[in-house]
Amino acid sequence: MKPWDPAEEKLYPVVDDLISDWQSNYKPDFKGLRVIGYQYSPFSHNIKDYLAGNLIPYLWMDIEKNSEAQHLLELNNLSKENLPVVLLEDGSIVIQPDVATLAERIGCNLEVTAEVYDVVIIGAGPAGLAAAVYGASEGLKHWSLKEKLQADRQAPVLVLKITWGFHRD
Repeated sequence: MKPWDPAEEKLYPVVDDLISDWQSNYKPDFKGLRVIGYQYSPFSHNIKDYLAGNLIPYLWMDIEKNSEAQHLLELNNLSKENLPVVLLEDGSIVIQPDVATLAERIGCNLEVTAEVYDVVIIGAGPAGLAAAVYGASEGLKHWSLKEKLQADRQAPVLVLKITWGFHRD
């Protein structure tokens, strides 16, 4: 007979408590883009706005409030005059990038990916989404544009199966 028999009563609750304690205190290191800059800088804001608007995960590090940001600048022989700075996952550094340069460095394509579309939808609000859904239901090749969304990234569109109310000839 084992000291934890039955495991459901004597072992599992103890292990669950240990895992819960560990999870409540554990904060993993961030893997991804790190943006270092001043909170109220328009250049920093443009970079953050682009990344957030395109759902690209990043860690914002305010140079005035985050001591690790200052440490990273010193490690890379950079000064506050170089801000904003983007540290990429591969270890490379982009100093004071504009949106196009940053997009190119992180591998986003700013060019249109196809030459011919049946429908181009401008706007991703309720009417744009309705147009995209209707076009998709008819099998049309469409391109949805939203303000601040890069060219090769389309607004979310539902993939439809043939359902009641939609007919195909």
